[in-house]
Amino acid sequence: MKILLLNLQNVGTLYKLKDFTVQPLNVGTLTNLKILPFNLQNVGTLTNLKILLLNLQNVGTLTNLKILLLNLQNVGTLTFDIYGKILIKRLVCF
Repeated sequence: MKILLLNLQNVGTLYKLKDFTVQPLNVGTLTNLKILPFNLQNVGTLTNLKILLLNLQNVGTLTNLKILLLNLQNVGTLTFDIYGKILIKRLVCF
């Protein structure tokens, strides 16, 4: 899939998405996302994200994040990510 414009609910696995522009809800696993501009809620695992622009809520595990611009709430584990990379706003509830 190249462009996924509206909201996803109860999605199991999404991979090799190029543009993901509105809000996914209840997403199981996202891999190889290039641009994720709006908010994710109740996300299980995100890997190889390049740009994550707005807020994440209730995120289980984030790995290999390059840029995480706004606020994270209730984040379980962040690895290979922000220390030495860019975290502009705030991390809450570690």
